[in-house]
Amino acid sequence: MVKYNDCITQEDLPKRHFLFTHQITHQHLEPEYSKVNESARKYGMSLDSTLKSMSTVDAHDFIHKSFQDAKSEASREDISEMQRHYQFEIMRMCLDKDKHLNQNTIGRIL
Repeated sequence: MVKYNDCITQEDLPKRHFLFTHQITHQHLEPEYSKVNESARKYGMSLDSTLKSMSTVDAHDFIHKSFQDAKSEASREDISEMQRHYQFEIMRMCLDKDKHLNQNTIGRIL
């Protein structure tokens, strides 16, 4: 059963995300991208911690706001590809968290 009808979907991710992710995963990652991925991983841990302390409604709103903020940031022309990759990773995390939240039948994210 779906709790929210406005959940984030794959179609909400920028089209450029798929091309960019495909290019990175099929090349040797440069050390800079590894650092960005590590920063994104730390952001994900922080996101998990934040969401655990929220009700499902507040977590849903927070995830959607975080997704929109990252999408807006990624669409800027004046950021580097590494910064764009970081924003794409945040959007991907938000997509995953939103799916989990929508499937969660308890009042909080586990």
